[in-house]
Amino acid sequence: MSKRKGLSMEEKRERMLKFILDSKSLWTVQELEKTLPKKCGIVSQSVKEVLEGLEADGLVCNDKVGVKQLYWSFPSDAVVKLEKKYTVLSEGNAAKRRKIEALSKEETKLQGSREDEGDREGDLAKHGELTEENTKLKAELGELQKHDPSVIAEKEEKSKKCVEAINRW
Repeated sequence: MSKRKGLSMEEKRERMLKFILDSKSLWTVQELEKTLPKKCGIVSQSVKEVLEGLEADGLVCNDKVGVKQLYWSFPSDAVVKLEKKYTVLSEGNAAKRRKIEALSKEETKLQGSREDEGDREGDLAKHGELTEENTKLKAELGELQKHDPSVIAEKEEKSKKCVEAINRW
């Protein structure tokens, strides 16, 4: 006996959206719960959840008419949404291109006005030497802190307290 594998959420979404788009009609949740198991193989318990997901993504529209909630999605709605999204993205793309052009012009302008400083290489070498010396001095400081009189006195005091605590027991 073979087990039937259930549909994934994405498959349910695709099938429901295709069904609603192809039907070009208005649907209530109850009608979809009756029709979709037969036509698309979607179990009636998950119809409402999938429908809410499609509505949240803007793929299916709904409106309350009287006491009924009607759901629909027409192919022309999808085309209008895609055209609107394309327009917004192309405007954003054009704005980004203009900004890139302005920045490249500014870069060439600044490159031309930049003075060549001969001391730069010398300064970088000196910076490297000083950084190396700084790391050596920090390592030396770490070694010397082990023999700091205040640290030694603090350790002696802690050990005295430990001895007293042990003697109490």
